[in-house]
Amino acid sequence: MKLFDPDFYMSTYPDVPQSRAGAGEHFFHHGQPEHRLPSKEFFYKLYPAFNWEVYLQLNPDARDMEYGGAVMEYK
Repeated sequence: MKLFDPDFYMSTYPDVPQSRAGAGEHFFHHGQPEHRLPSKEFFYKLYPAFNWEVYLQLNPDARDMEYGGAVMEYK
């Protein structure tokens, strides 16, 4: 399992390539405190039974969150 995938992180969060920091440095200082996903696999290894379909039905506002699309894409 990749705990951190710089390609995933940079493509998922468009503000990262625009920053002057590298992907790892950005995650350490900004992404982790903002609860951004470090890789596609990370969330599902921690919460294998989590069901995004049900969660989004109960919390439709979460669909617009920055990381929601990335997680849904991984399914």
